[in-house]
Amino acid sequence: MRKLTFLFACLFIAGVSMVLAQTSISGKVISAEEGEAIVGATVMVKGTTTGTITIVNGNFTISLTGTNRTLVVSFIGMKTVEVEATPNMVVRLESDAEELEEVLVVAYGTAKKAAFTGSATQVSGESLMKKNQSEITKALVGEVAGVQVLTTSGQPGTNATVRIRGFGSVNSSRAPLYVVDGVPYEGDISAINNADVESTTVLKDAAASALYGARAANGVILITTKKGDKSKSSIEVDAKYGVNIRVIPLYDVIQSPERFSELSWEALRNFGQLQNNLSRTAAGVFASNNLFDKTRGISAIYNMWKTPGNAVIDPVTGKFTNAERKYSPESWADYMFGVGEKTEASLRFSGGSDKLSYYTSFGILDEKGYYIGSDFSRINARTNLEYQPREWLKATTNLSYAYMDMNNASQTDAMNNGFQFINGMPSIYPVFQRDAAGNMIPDNLIGGNRYDFGMELGYERGYASGINPVGTIDLDVTNTASHQLMGNANFEISITDGLKFISTNGYQLLVAKNVELTNPYYGDAKGVGRIEKEYDTYIALTATQMLNYKKIFGGVHNVNAFIAHESNKYTVSLDYAQKKQMAKPDNREFANAISMVGIEGYTLGRSMESYFAQVKYEYDEKYFADINFRRDGSSRFTKNRWGNFWSTGAAWLISREDFMKDIDVINHLKFKISYGTYGNEALDLGS
Repeated sequence: MRKLTFLFACLFIAGVSMVLAQTSISGKVISAEEGEAIVGATVMVKGTTTGTITIVNGNFTISLTGTNRTLVVSFIGMKTVEVEATPNMVVRLESDAEELEEVLVVAYGTAKKAAFTGSATQVSGESLMKKNQSEITKALVGEVAGVQVLTTSGQPGTNATVRIRGFGSVNSSRAPLYVVDGVPYEGDISAINNADVESTTVLKDAAASALYGARAANGVILITTKKGDKSKSSIEVDAKYGVNIRVIPLYDVIQSPERFSELSWEALRNFGQLQNNLSRTAAGVFASNNLFDKTRGISAIYNMWKTPGNAVIDPVTGKFTNAERKYSPESWADYMFGVGEKTEASLRFSGGSDKLSYYTSFGILDEKGYYIGSDFSRINARTNLEYQPREWLKATTNLSYAYMDMNNASQTDAMNNGFQFINGMPSIYPVFQRDAAGNMIPDNLIGGNRYDFGMELGYERGYASGINPVGTIDLDVTNTASHQLMGNANFEISITDGLKFISTNGYQLLVAKNVELTNPYYGDAKGVGRIEKEYDTYIALTATQMLNYKKIFGGVHNVNAFIAHESNKYTVSLDYAQKKQMAKPDNREFANAISMVGIEGYTLGRSMESYFAQVKYEYDEKYFADINFRRDGSSRFTKNRWGNFWSTGAAWLISREDFMKDIDVINHLKFKISYGTYGNEALDLGS
């Protein structure tokens, strides 16, 4: 009895020790001011290297060992806190009080963070540069609470999908509005070099973005590029090199052709029993006889063993026999995926004098993707000038150009997409064709070995007949080359003390050439080949006129107001043509094809006329109020073209009251309330 008691005691102590050894705690991190989930916050066990980051909805799970249950939670722009770990805990992070005097770039102007009544977060250009991303959207990952950044493609040069506070629409666009240097941006965001970005501000609620009216329903992202410093001249050079590899393993799939054959045989046996009412023994014979029959099973040309197809599976046990292989199918992943490389360099000049400041940059990027055959290259240049010839006159010009070239290796096609293909392709099917002896068949036309598209003798492959992503990488072309030009010209005229007129004018031009070549040797274009070309031209014009008044009365009353008018005009032209019956397999020009399949083209345009105003009031840097109004008229709608959008907000900076001065534990306490409306006019251009 004593031994039994001792045994139970040992088991109890061991169980308690195991519980103490490792405990899993889950929780959520949100912002204290807005209650928004914070994605990308760091959660560490204090004094250790054990940690994790919050994922979608701010959730995290972390393992604790021993008796240490103190967590250190941190996020850029917010105070780091230490909390005791508890099940289903909620951690609230407060804004860093030192950033209250930070000046935010907001809708049609700037505002102190302490005085701002809306919800906005500004990310510095330095923070974006640390991410070592080629596209600014991907660099926003984990930077802003309430913003989800989803990378839906591994193709270099593609932009991430950005969602601000969820989905803003069911049937219309869900993408946020981008504004670059005060002008709505309609081009390819990949054309912007991260090294040229001074800051990025995300406007998240109606109070912050209502001034953009009918285009603000999905949030607004304001991008401000760098300017020259009049007090000093500088030359900066950056050079970066990186690699892109897969860290997360592929899905666990059947990699053994023998095991795949067993499962295929089992499916046929079940078919024989259920559909043909055969006995289990007769169904086993039925399955063996039809295993390598293209009508019900696998085509006989894929029998990779030195044994007849009806003898590779034991009809009694359903297990693979000791059949010897004639060959081993290639790994599709080895031919589709590799190590991506990225090389990036930029050269920047900046400086100025009493009346002039300048910023000039040149950049080059060459990125090869993890997916073989995918790449993206970019050459860009920018010049930002600010000139003030008189005290009452200031002029600013921003001019940028980018050339981009992208090969995407058919990653956008459903069946030809290697990421999708590799998870569904049975392991018995090889990359290259084999003869009866199992040897690769040389390709006498293009060299190398003949690719297996699963249709050499008709559509015989049971999965993805006519498709071979490896052959597509080698023989097909999907290329996009584009030129993008953007120019802004701003004029600011001081009329009287506190009153000034501002004119902002923007021009954007995007010209893109898309070429698709489908080879004449394999696949659905076998024997003919196809050349498809699409030319897109996009032009955007923006003109804004603003009358702004700013005045401080009595040292404590601060009034800032403006009225403005804005015109936007957009034109898109598309020309598309397709020819077939190619003479040469790698010539992309139409002269290389004989027969015209089709040709079409169109030009569409739309415009928007807007009137808007804002009034902001501040008293003694403690009490703040503002009201915004915008009226938009959009040509997208045939009826009810005009819409009104507005917002109002108020804030009380309690921590600046006299009765809070002696309370050391609270250095920032702010109460704010806001309400507003905005819209979404981003319907299909042809609607």
